[in-house]
Amino acid sequence: MLVVIGIIGILMGVALTQFGGSTESAKAAKCESNMKNLVTAAHTCALQQDDGYFPPAGSFSYPVVDLKKSEIVYHNYRVGWISGSEYRPGVSQHAIGWQAIPFNADELSIRHALTNGNRGAMWKALSGSRASYLCPVHSEAARKLIGHMPGWSYAMNQDFGYEDTSDKNHKERFWGKTKDAANSSRLLMFAELQGADIKAPGYEEIKAASYLKAGVPLADAILDYKKENIGFNHKIGKRGFTGHVAFTDGHVEKLFYPKSSGGISLQKLTEALCLGHEISYDGKGYKDLNQ
Repeated sequence: MLVVIGIIGILMGVALTQFGGSTESAKAAKCESNMKNLVTAAHTCALQQDDGYFPPAGSFSYPVVDLKKSEIVYHNYRVGWISGSEYRPGVSQHAIGWQAIPFNADELSIRHALTNGNRGAMWKALSGSRASYLCPVHSEAARKLIGHMPGWSYAMNQDFGYEDTSDKNHKERFWGKTKDAANSSRLLMFAELQGADIKAPGYEEIKAASYLKAGVPLADAILDYKKENIGFNHKIGKRGFTGHVAFTDGHVEKLFYPKSSGGISLQKLTEALCLGHEISYDGKGYKDLNQ
């Protein structure tokens, strides 16, 4: 009887392990599918525009001098892939017009941000559903920490943003949205937000809990690669942590989290992806681009 019970216990342990691995794989597959849907929706939006521009990463504001009133007037454009902040009493509107609403905002603000981002183009391209905005792992981690589901689990490369050229005609241009960029297989468009705490030996420690609780400008929809990193939320057995990134040509890749002893840092990896540089993984880390 003891032998039989022991065998049953071993079989149950194996089954649970395989089931757990299967569950994690299913979550990762859903996240990968979401990323594909997002970049496809961005291309759909671009095809609908006469100039072929992708949705910009964030809403923005720019100043124009009103000679009649002798003052600077700020024009706000809430046309990012996720909408900019709504007006808040006591806060100068031009000071918040370029920010995306944080994913941990109240439900009304989140709904506003998703349905009005890029004048609703992304929302319509995703069939008016929040499903493709949410990574199962990231959203569940956020729900446990902030008490409700987040608005989204992904961020767009800040170089798909707005730049005021400050010329006399106040013309503006958008970064990274030319036809050349559309065919780039190395220029990152979307990445996961950090949602998993990483404490495994050999890895740089990530305390995603503090990030998930953060407000603007940290937990928004724009990936500022100068101070933010892409997220690695999926635990894949002994192989470590993985994250998904979508490139402007439409394809999605699964990246392994670099161990601290493996060359390029996570900060440099994020910057390399956002700038369209080639990267290579040697099993431990990514090639140091400074060498």
